[in-house]
Amino acid sequence: MPPTSSTSASAQNISFGPKRVEKKQEQTAIEKLSVGLLVLALLASAAVYGYRFYLQKSLTRIQSDIASAETVVTRASYEELVAFDRRVRAARYLLANRLEPSRVFTALESTVSESVFYQSFEAQLDDTGSLRLTLGGVSPEFAQIVLQSALYRTESLLSQVTVSGIEIREGDIGRDTLFAVNARATREALLASAPRPVARVQSVTTATTTPLQATTSTSR
Repeated sequence: MPPTSSTSASAQNISFGPKRVEKKQEQTAIEKLSVGLLVLALLASAAVYGYRFYLQKSLTRIQSDIASAETVVTRASYEELVAFDRRVRAARYLLANRLEPSRVFTALESTVSESVFYQSFEAQLDDTGSLRLTLGGVSPEFAQIVLQSALYRTESLLSQVTVSGIEIREGDIGRDTLFAVNARATREALLASAPRPVARVQSVTTATTTPLQATTSTSR
């Protein structure tokens, strides 16, 4: 019986050994984790302090630059810069919206028939920026007036062309036909940035005349 009790006592002593080792290992792991967290906290604090120092240094440098700029740029120079900017903006607006009414003269020159003569010319810009034209002309033949009206309608710059006020006048050397032309050139067509019209050569068919008409034309 005694040997049996000694064997059980030794077995009980052996069973308590591993529990103490596991507890010690757990304490060592917790200590390492605590040290690691402490190191991370110290590094984060150092990074925050360094970033704060960098921001303060940058702020000081920016304030110094602003103070230097204020001493260089005076109130008068600032107002001159603002006025110059306004002039540049106004010039850009004028260049983008500049009208060129003289283009109408080129268009009329390329479409006027050789047998048509103008006695009056009036041009006026309306509120929309369009140019309204009023012309008074004379021609020895009514057919030339019809041809002139057709030529006007082929010009892209001119719109709403109407021929009115036709009057036949008897003179000492023959007969003349008076007429009036009303036309309009739109603002879009008069802009300087608009494409320029290409001059077109119109083919005019010469009408046959009797010897009496030829004699009358020569006497003029």
